[in-house]
Amino acid sequence: IIWLDQRQLDRVERVHVVVLAGHVPGHVRLVYANAQEEGPVVLGLRARKLTKPEELTQAIKLLLDVQRPDEANVYLKELVALKLPPEDLVALRAQFGSPLFLKMAAEKELEPLGKSFGGCETEARGHHQGDDRAEIRNGAG
Repeated sequence: IIWLDQRQLDRVERVHVVVLAGHVPGHVRLVYANAQEEGPVVLGLRARKLTKPEELTQAIKLLLDVQRPDEANVYLKELVALKLPPEDLVALRAQFGSPLFLKMAAEKELEPLGKSFGGCETEARGHHQGDDRAEIRNGAG
């Protein structure tokens, strides 16, 4: 809060500043000590309507890269709710790579969805590989 204190006898204009609670030097807004800073990645993803599995997976990857598993969990829930068939899970793995799915399974803040989704992806990959093996056997025999 700033106000001017002008008196008739003073030739110098004075400014009185009151420091409010939560003041952090160098910041122009109030900062809460227990809240995380909303970075441009989080704000950009929130502004978009993500519906496709590829978009949701990309959002999860970006949020894990910027150390925001709490926000990644929101998109993981949406991805799991799509109930993707095994072929689509294998395609996501091929597009984004196994390390992302292993990272999701290992992240404590993504439990239990991270582990179950990583397991679904692994199961789908095994199912898909089993189909390939059967086709090879049938073609060879």
